[in-house]
Amino acid sequence: MGIQGKPHLVFAGVWLIRFLLLLYAHMRPDQPWLGFWVAFSFFPVEGVGLLLKTTGRDQLSEIITWVLRRLSKHEIPFRGWNNLALIIALVEGTMVYKLLTGLGDWPPLLAGVLMISLVIMLHDHWLKPQVHG
Repeated sequence: MGIQGKPHLVFAGVWLIRFLLLLYAHMRPDQPWLGFWVAFSFFPVEGVGLLLKTTGRDQLSEIITWVLRRLSKHEIPFRGWNNLALIIALVEGTMVYKLLTGLGDWPPLLAGVLMISLVIMLHDHWLKPQVHG
């Protein structure tokens, strides 16, 4: 995956708004369905990005990878701007944990294992998609 294409401005804006809404949903534990709908919004936005043939990067992974490669001077995990991938992955993963334990009555240990696995997978994918798919 090269970084020749710049992010599509509309999709980059939608992903940024979604991330800010996800942060807001974390601050509103009294409204678990808000977190559910914001987290679920990943699928329609990603689906539209897959179906449209735009000239820019429109999927979340493409945009985050582009930003990291523009900002970071290296590909070492957890260093410099590469922490941005970790922060975004933690926000996404923590919402999955909250939804599983709050809405699904999953055992916290199992939900925690899934959250940690998701964080590691997202971080590695965004840092080196050519290696981690």
